Amino acid sequence: MKIYAVNDYVVYGNNGVCKITDIRKEKFYGTEEQVYCVLEPVHSNKSTIYTPINRNLDKFRNVMSCEEVYELIHSIPNEETIWIEDYQARSEKFNEILKEGDPKQLIALIKTLYEHQENLLSNGKKMRMSDEKIMRDAEHLLFDEFAYVLDIQPHEVLPFILNELDDKKIITAET
Repeated sequence: MKIYAVNDYVVYGNNGVCKITDIRKEKFYGTEEQVYCVLEPVHSNKSTIYTPINRNLDKFRNVMSCEEVYELIHSIPNEETIWIEDYQARSEKFNEILKEGDPKQLIALIKTLYEHQENLLSNGKKMRMSDEKIMRDAEHLLFDEFAYVLDIQPHEVLPFILNELDDKKIITAET
């Protein structure tokens, strides 16, 4: 089991990258005193999260390294899509991916939804609102972490990825 400390940066569930600002005992209304991890999301100064360590440690994971981010970006063209025609099954699977927050699965999910959206647009149709929401949520999770690791703003992540992939194609074509 990984031990986290104050001032560590972690990815916590669907909250993205957070800084651990404190670890302390608290007793909230109607609960027993417990040890809480106090988290502040890096890209949102509007909230503080108190999470009991004994129940939610499995929702923590280390932030990716810069090398891992570049590896993921360069894997996008080869990533398999995971489209599921059945709406209910798709919704369940995609929400499970969001809940797990695994970056590689998020890449596959985003790529799948981008390709589906492009296909629909080329036929004059729009994507379901629920699929759009899942895509936005997946982008938020992934882009938040990429932004932190790459030291850029979340809105700069997609242009960064597209530029990185375009540069990769040029290098590959020239060699």
